[in-house]
Amino acid sequence: MRALEVLNYLGALDDEGNLTKLGEIMSEFPLDPQMSKMLVVSQEFNCSNEILSISAMLSDEDPSWCYENFVNQRALKAADNVRQQLVQIMARFNLKQCGTDFNSRDYYINIRKAMLAGYFMQVAHLERTGHYLTVKDNQVVHLHPSNCLDHKPEWVIYNEFVLTSRNFIRTVTDVLGEWLVDIAPHYFDLANFPPCEARRVLEKLYKKREKEREESKNRK
Repeated sequence: MRALEVLNYLGALDDEGNLTKLGEIMSEFPLDPQMSKMLVVSQEFNCSNEILSISAMLSDEDPSWCYENFVNQRALKAADNVRQQLVQIMARFNLKQCGTDFNSRDYYINIRKAMLAGYFMQVAHLERTGHYLTVKDNQVVHLHPSNCLDHKPEWVIYNEFVLTSRNFIRTVTDVLGEWLVDIAPHYFDLANFPPCEARRVLEKLYKKREKEREESKNRK
């Protein structure tokens, strides 16, 4: 049931449980559903070239920046082979290969938005106590020591949940709360949200968006 729920939230299934057009395309990629969705929609954020590389690297064993920069040729070659395969599948479905100019202020923003479009179900919020809480599941987690962030952002998405003596989330990047309500409002539905700090923050963000829509309507 959990797998069906994930596919439904990703837009891969219709109300009857059949594959949607998006779902059919996603099923062609040899990736997990979240990564497939991220790749398919990346053209909308003008960063499919970058997401291709990210998907290829994540599909192989975690290179952890190629074992602290000594670089593993086998891992890079495997990722390159995966990337070429993904490019061919994208071409078959006429998915545009594009990229934002590296010097643009939107370069990293677009990449993170595209990633969030696939991984909005794997979000954690930084609590006032200093630890992270996964959204909806309310699991206490910590950033894995291998993460490359130089600070603790309020919101992060993660690729992997690691259970050891402590709960860790690995391969993470930061996102903005505003993006959550813009990209996945169907998932961040407060009617079915457990009470937590994240909910209170999201309530404020939804009110802010509603106010902005009203002001825009009045200007017209």
